[in-house]
Amino acid sequence: MLTMILLGKRLLPDGTLPPALRDRLYIAVDAYARFQPDRILLSGGKTQPSVPFTEAEAMKKALIEQGIPEDLMIKEEGSHSTFENMRNVTCLLKELHADEVLLITSLDHMSRALMNPVAMLKQRLKKEQIRLTIYSTDRSGIDLKMSKYL
Repeated sequence: MLTMILLGKRLLPDGTLPPALRDRLYIAVDAYARFQPDRILLSGGKTQPSVPFTEAEAMKKALIEQGIPEDLMIKEEGSHSTFENMRNVTCLLKELHADEVLLITSLDHMSRALMNPVAMLKQRLKKEQIRLTIYSTDRSGIDLKMSKYL
């Protein structure tokens, strides 16, 4: 079963989506249409003190507004950092018996020297024998740039 993963990003103080998260959501809608995942895992906790809801809840609301079926979405709301995203997502993927993952991210996320979420997820999924595909918000040249991260 194909599970699409969308990592959160700290919401703005007024609860709106930051540009990087809006980009991920835009690409997620496109990826949903192209790949028809069996489920969508939304990862992100309450990281903005002034906002009464989680990043995962904000992403869910935005995707529903774009016509993505709510019953496909699973929220992981305990993460407050990239490391926690990866740890919690991996645990959920094991529970869901996932065998294929489509990660929605950006080159900036993939190329971080510290706390690289793609490398962290790849390492964790390799142990579980789960296949990882990356779908990036940065569309130009992604095939050339992605090869060093896979």
